[in-house]
Amino acid sequence: MNVSELLTAIGRTYPGATPEALATFKPVFQARFERREGPHLAQAFQDCIANFEATARKPFPIPRDIETHMPVLRTADDSGGGPIREALASRNARAVVAYADWYAGQGRKIKANRPRPVFDACVLEALSLAPKRSPLILKAEEIATCEQRALSQARVAKFGRIPNKAEEWDAQIAQVRAEWESATKAQMEAA
Repeated sequence: MNVSELLTAIGRTYPGATPEALATFKPVFQARFERREGPHLAQAFQDCIANFEATARKPFPIPRDIETHMPVLRTADDSGGGPIREALASRNARAVVAYADWYAGQGRKIKANRPRPVFDACVLEALSLAPKRSPLILKAEEIATCEQRALSQARVAKFGRIPNKAEEWDAQIAQVRAEWESATKAQMEAA
């Protein structure tokens, strides 16, 4: 079955499928089904009309109704891998190694010298940069950005919405920093 045959079949099956209505949907049907013409389209149409109930608001099936019955044409098993899968696997392997090297070096230093929320933000940054950099080393500006993100998130969690005055903001950030410092000191004393 091709798209023209599908539109003809819809017109014959559903009285509400006037030529004018089908003409407006024709480009959509073509865009969605032109590459999937054949027995898959015929079977999907048959399955669709078996379940479709025409209403005054929806007098005939639209492409979305038929698509729900279309089989998946390709799966990971029938793609055979190919060069894109090899490239992605290679990129992933490089990223894992880059992140592991970062964690063993700079990551451990950040963990030892910064509050836990800052370290967590640096981990997220390192994970996002791992596929792009080798060797992976966060720049001072990137660590500062991670600290600002962590501070902002902690401030929102503690105080809620943004205050109207900059002085209030600064006081809230200072309070979060002070809590981080006391928590870090307590952690070091316990160790």
